[in-house]
Amino acid sequence: MTEFRVCATRPEMAADLARLQHLCFPTVSPAELITADQYRAHLDVFPEGQFVVLTADSAIAASSTSCRCNLDLVNYQHTYMQAAGNN
Repeated sequence: MTEFRVCATRPEMAADLARLQHLCFPTVSPAELITADQYRAHLDVFPEGQFVVLTADSAIAASSTSCRCNLDLVNYQHTYMQAAGNN
């Protein structure tokens, strides 16, 4: 059985995370995919919410990117990009 471990995302993982997202979501517009710079910005703003799953040989198998947003729940009409501050 392959072993996996969950750990905090590190800035040097950003380029691999951007590549992984492109592989997982090939039909999503490149403008909507999170870039390596945006992954690094997420780490600057909310490091507690960024995780990766690593294989036994430390390859990234998955990731979780969280953000905190202030939303107007009374007038809740927005696109993902508007809610996410353009990633």
